[in-house]
Amino acid sequence: HQSTTIVGTRSGGAVAAAWAVMNYLGEEGYVRLTRDVMQAKRNLMEGINEIDDLETYGDPDLGIFTYGSPTVDISAVADGLADVGWYPNRLTEPPGIQMLLFPTHLPVVEEYLSDVSYIVDRVKSGDIVGRGTEATY
Repeated sequence: HQSTTIVGTRSGGAVAAAWAVMNYLGEEGYVRLTRDVMQAKRNLMEGINEIDDLETYGDPDLGIFTYGSPTVDISAVADGLADVGWYPNRLTEPPGIQMLLFPTHLPVVEEYLSDVSYIVDRVKSGDIVGRGTEATY
């Protein structure tokens, strides 16, 4: 028995959806979305580096970066972010929070940075203590 589609025996729905989105956005649309992702990354990295006791690690060319702290329990920061509705992606080595960015992040940069700053202050004061939540991959 042969499979005549590019996805083998799986449904072709995902391929059709990807094709439709690519045609809808076109090259200009993809460039615009990429520009939004990279602007969000720059704004977030700059803002995080301005928060006392936080630092970003590296400067990847993609819409992804990691931050952590040499002095603050970053796991407690991640727990605090989760408590206020963010979904932090935790890293174990080095301990940190990874940000995988999408165009939808650009409008919430200031809100996120405000929450991070507030939570870092609460972790430093002892109001938020890490719960030992582990990173899951």
